[in-house]
Amino acid sequence: MKKENWRKAMLNLKGVLDRYDTPFPAIPEVGITGEEISDIDMDEIIPVF
Repeated sequence: MKKENWRKAMLNLKGVLDRYDTPFPAIPEVGITGEEISDIDMDEIIPVF
């Protein structure tokens, strides 16, 4: 049930990002296809928690 909830939440987010032509990464763990993102600069990521 948790996996399905996570999948639904990610699909909702993907739907929003698609409106703005923002690439969405693949999340194969929950069956979501997307773009492979490999050129990440970890210094540009701002953790929010």
